[in-house]
Amino acid sequence: MARLALHDSRSKRAGIIARHSVANVERRAPLDANALACCLFVRDWLRYARELPETIADLGALRRVPVGDCDDMVVALSSLLYRLGYSWPKQRYGIGYKGRSPVHVWNEVLGENHRWIPLDAATFKLEPGQSPARVGGFTSIRHFNVAGLLR
Repeated sequence: MARLALHDSRSKRAGIIARHSVANVERRAPLDANALACCLFVRDWLRYARELPETIADLGALRRVPVGDCDDMVVALSSLLYRLGYSWPKQRYGIGYKGRSPVHVWNEVLGENHRWIPLDAATFKLEPGQSPARVGGFTSIRHFNVAGLLR
């Protein structure tokens, strides 16, 4: 997942999509507002559908068929956020588990107030900034820094 996000973040396509996603945000808006705009863009752009068997799509595949599950949305959002200045140490993934099985994944970004902001593009139940832990019924949650996953 992290390798796809890194690859996609360097593409011209990601830059175009990132600029488009924040077009309605004021130019001098704080970076947090840009992150929230990207989350809303990905949520509106991609239609959620559970995948069996599990696959992880890159931005090119998602542009052709804008359908994916939570991990596809994490890759897309992570790529866009990187293009907007959220370098890897300022991003992480949250993974919710039920027992030992991972059941959901979402993005988190380090906000200007040095607190992690959850961004879950896969659901309309939560607004950006609300934690999936509140509604997910997870037995445990782990966080992974994107930079750590790339090593």
